Amino acid sequence: MRTRVLFALAGALVLPRVPMAQTPTLEVGSRVRVRTEFDAWAGSPSKVYRVLGIHADSLLLVQTERTDSVTTVPLRDITHLEISRGRRTHKSRDALIGFLIGAPVGALFGYLDGDDPPSTVGFLSAETTYLHMTAAEKAVAGGVGLGLVGALIGAIVGSPVTDDWVGVPLDRLSVSVAPGRWEGVRLSMTANF
Repeated sequence: MRTRVLFALAGALVLPRVPMAQTPTLEVGSRVRVRTEFDAWAGSPSKVYRVLGIHADSLLLVQTERTDSVTTVPLRDITHLEISRGRRTHKSRDALIGFLIGAPVGALFGYLDGDDPPSTVGFLSAETTYLHMTAAEKAVAGGVGLGLVGALIGAIVGSPVTDDWVGVPLDRLSVSVAPGRWEGVRLSMTANF
């Protein structure tokens, strides 16, 4: 029973999270990944931009790597558009994966090492038994030890910060105008599902 609960908990943490039904909103300041017809034709990858302005037929964008390259991209030329929902790491997920890989390997090696003989030679004299372990105890110690090493390695591997991208279906984009927060009007683009 305890094993089933642990596997269910591990599966819930490792499986990709299903995003809630959120409508992505493209606003000024949003981080976007854009691929145009020219990029597709030239074979170049999508580029990451920050949105500077939204117009009825185009987007005013600046590349995140180069702040001097402001460009206007017509909406009809965009073949792929993704909005960043934020930046995050995968430390906990990768640490769990590392633990789930390391623990069984450590337990297997500990168990295969077998029981210690009854009289183990210690540091001070031949009569001192300093550590006598059975194969099961070695399996537990090896599983915990190698599991922690795997978790540490997984946390290090999962520590880079990455964007959480969500794709926007281009055929369902709509532009809306609303009053601005302080003054003027706010133009936003919404993907309808």
